[in-house]
Amino acid sequence: MSTAKKIILLIILLALPGSVFIFLHSFGENEFGNVPVLYENGVESSLNDCSFEPGVQHTIPPFSLVNEKGEPVTEEELEGTLTIVDFIFTTCPSICPKMSDAMVRVQESLKNDANVQIISISVNPEYDTPEVLQSYADRFGAIDGKWQFLTGDQNDIYNLARCGFLLPVEDGGEVVEDFVHSPMFVLVDSQRRIRGYYNGLDPEKLETLVTEAKVLLTKF
Repeated sequence: MSTAKKIILLIILLALPGSVFIFLHSFGENEFGNVPVLYENGVESSLNDCSFEPGVQHTIPPFSLVNEKGEPVTEEELEGTLTIVDFIFTTCPSICPKMSDAMVRVQESLKNDANVQIISISVNPEYDTPEVLQSYADRFGAIDGKWQFLTGDQNDIYNLARCGFLLPVEDGGEVVEDFVHSPMFVLVDSQRRIRGYYNGLDPEKLETLVTEAKVLLTKF
């Protein structure tokens, strides 16, 4: 991947949180009493090759992947529960271990809440087989049934990241340093609507994520 392309993708990574901040700011200061629903009027534009229906609430679209146990997981897994999602890969030499360490803390904070789950999706599924993901899950102490790790067809995963979660991702090929993905944790509600983005590398944002998840849990 060229340096210029990596810079452009990193700009996109930084631009998304800014656009989300502007969106949230339009609702006024969040006092944790009302966690906004994002993209109620649809997604106005995208730098990716995605097709969005204008004026319609954006939701996570159908998908079909497998977890670390080789079990099928579809969009139905997101229904009726809160889900915290991030995109990582097991050979990531930089931010992924930090993101997963942060997710451990999120898991600990919400481990007794049966209506919240965590899903980490690999952006390098060719390497990250269910067996590899199981080892990674064990490494970070993922609670069985609470925190799943998904893999599958790369095109499906990249389309899901870009067009479903509205996050940038780029294949690094054989150079692991060239994989580009977002550090954002995404909070998805029981209707597959995005409720917030939180920088997984920022402890304050993690606290906000846990707080807002607990606010939404009171509505179950």
